[in-house]
Amino acid sequence: MGYHILDCLATSDRLIRSFSVPLIGHLIMNQLAKQHFEKAKKVLYMSHLALGDYIYQRGYLAQLKQAYPQIQLDVWFDDFRNKKKVFHDSRSDFLSHWISQEQFVQNIYPIANSQKQRDALVAKAKKQQYDIVIFIGTVRSGKFSKYARKIGCNASYCAGVISEKRWRLDELLFTHRLDKVITNQEDDTSTNIRNRYRRQFIQLTGVNFHNRLLELGQDETLLNQVKARLQQWHSQYKTNKVLLVNGISTTSKRDYSWHNLSQVIVNVAQRQPETLIIVNTPPHQYEVILEHVSLLRKTHKLKVLAYTAKEGVGELTALLSLMDGVLSVETAIIHFAAALGVDHVALMRSKTAYWCPLEAKQTLVANKRIDDIKPEQVIQACLTHFFPPNV
Repeated sequence: MGYHILDCLATSDRLIRSFSVPLIGHLIMNQLAKQHFEKAKKVLYMSHLALGDYIYQRGYLAQLKQAYPQIQLDVWFDDFRNKKKVFHDSRSDFLSHWISQEQFVQNIYPIANSQKQRDALVAKAKKQQYDIVIFIGTVRSGKFSKYARKIGCNASYCAGVISEKRWRLDELLFTHRLDKVITNQEDDTSTNIRNRYRRQFIQLTGVNFHNRLLELGQDETLLNQVKARLQQWHSQYKTNKVLLVNGISTTSKRDYSWHNLSQVIVNVAQRQPETLIIVNTPPHQYEVILEHVSLLRKTHKLKVLAYTAKEGVGELTALLSLMDGVLSVETAIIHFAAALGVDHVALMRSKTAYWCPLEAKQTLVANKRIDDIKPEQVIQACLTHFFPPNV
């Protein structure tokens, strides 16, 4: 049975020939990629990382460094957007702080605030004279192809995972200058994202990765500070369990509206009066959610508070590790819960259900918008999995 993948082989004069190869050709290409890594000294990995992406990809990057300990591994996570999003600053800060502390990564290239800053990052990267540049660029694939080859102008191996969608002709020209092109199988919604990334990293590098999540390290000082803060909350509200809920993502289609989420909070809080409910929010939404929560607390006398992580990934990891349960839409929160082994219920869209963590206690799926999931369903899932009856 043929395994189809779009590969590009470069001749000595950089003319490219594209074709579909069966499984045997796929294995040969993996072996060729492996040979490049065995000789390499400097490697740049590029991708449009969100926190959830990096939860899964970091394990493969760590294994890559372990397989080839001689390489300097650098990470680029600017996403080549023309217009800055409201979440860009907080995402860049979170990722920069997190990835810069990883022992297997040496240099990082954060999200650029302007084309001028992006050009400066490209110039800085070109000075490294990378032997290998690889990328997963399933959105804005043309730009990833363009800049990967631009940075890796003298690289012996430049390869990437691209979208099946067509791009502008000028960007396609850069794609055909790559040494290997892997087409993302976007219609494959049955393969979980963790296994999808594993397959792509194998195709890019030739390394036979395992798909276990890399353990999230804890800063003991920060963990103790969060424990003390949580204990203060328990004392203040006279609670002994704690549930974190998160209804905000980066797009409205994946958000669970406050109208629906508040019904879940009220119902669960009233049925479980010894439980503190923490409503998580990204920094740019904190004031809005704080106002909603304050009104809810005043109107219903509930044990609920608004929260945003101000100290980056370390604080968020510490807090989540102390939760008795997590309810979240498809965003970084749900993936952190999975990596930390915390019980969680996920709210997903059918189109992207493959992003649901394999460890989820229950997944509630909507056809188009998360908000189509009825609050009654969410309430029942929370009560069933976070507050099981005593046996």
